[in-house]
Amino acid sequence: KKKVLSDKTCIERIIFDRKGKGDKKAALSQEALAIKFRTSNCKISRDTIADIESGVRDIFDIEVFWFAKVLEVPLNYLLGLTDCCDGPDLEYESEIDSALKNRKNICGTWIRYARYERETDSISQYELAEKMTELGIKMSYYTILYIENGTRRVSLTELKYFSQILGKSIEFLLKGTKQKLPNIE
Repeated sequence: KKKVLSDKTCIERIIFDRKGKGDKKAALSQEALAIKFRTSNCKISRDTIADIESGVRDIFDIEVFWFAKVLEVPLNYLLGLTDCCDGPDLEYESEIDSALKNRKNICGTWIRYARYERETDSISQYELAEKMTELGIKMSYYTILYIENGTRRVSLTELKYFSQILGKSIEFLLKGTKQKLPNIE
């Protein structure tokens, strides 16, 4: 399998915590972690975990929430925004917002918001796609359209580039102006 551009910090931290090196937790095999995902109603298989950990598949934005929940670590820790891995810092809402129920990503809404936040500094979908392509992530106008509509997944690597171009934090692109994260159950 071919290696892909992936978020190495997040992958390293997933492996570190899965192997029980973080908080003296019991080590988990990839199969045991996949079972924990299934009992949490998350759709990540052992093969997917193996591909993510080996770098042949990047992790998607919504999957980061699942990993944080199942591994019981803070989201910001997995994203590499903090070094503290003491327990989850996530307060999940009781229900998923209706806007997120049928989406393949959770950042599309906030990418669109960030593009139009300032009238004089707005960026079109076409311009955003061009800037992503210049940074090495090939995208078209339609790709941005599908991301914003929630019909295309977004990898963490792509999310980091969006963050850089739009001048917004990764945390903002995942949570937006909400104080709480969406419920992922």
